Amino acid sequence: MTETRIVPLVLPDGTEILAEVAVAGTGGDARAAGALSLEDIRGQIATIGAFFADTVKRSLPDPPDRFGIDFGLKLAVESKGLVSVLAKASGEATVTVRLEWDRAEVTDGDPHA
Repeated sequence: MTETRIVPLVLPDGTEILAEVAVAGTGGDARAAGALSLEDIRGQIATIGAFFADTVKRSLPDPPDRFGIDFGLKLAVESKGLVSVLAKASGEATVTVRLEWDRAEVTDGDPHA
């Protein structure tokens, strides 16, 4: 079973909160004495978002007008600091992609058709 700890986590605006994180790897938690920062995983989150955005734009012949991506991240602590892991639910990674198109119906001039 994965060990978890409650650790201080610094938000981008400097606010400090407590977060439950998994302790990854076999080594000790080198950052246990100080607060961790969400800045440590900003790049990972941006890369995941960019991957899905690029996939949606390149893969569909008629890209959607809007799309949204929901994904769960589990926070883990390694000796180098905070890392993100795609969270799992029932053995499946939790990623939801919503695609939306705005379609104007053609009514041949009759607004009631």
